[in-house]
Amino acid sequence: MPSANGVLSVAAIAAQSKTFRLGQRALASVSASFQSCMLALDQYRWSWW
Repeated sequence: MPSANGVLSVAAIAAQSKTFRLGQRALASVSASFQSCMLALDQYRWSWW
């Protein structure tokens, strides 16, 4: 039977990796929306000239 510390550390590592993946996904979506915003601003600016 594994010790309680080992189980806790495995659970902590799993939680960290899950939150890390969620953070990566959130960061990717934020950067993608930022890029699309910049692209739209660029097109808007060029439409004035």
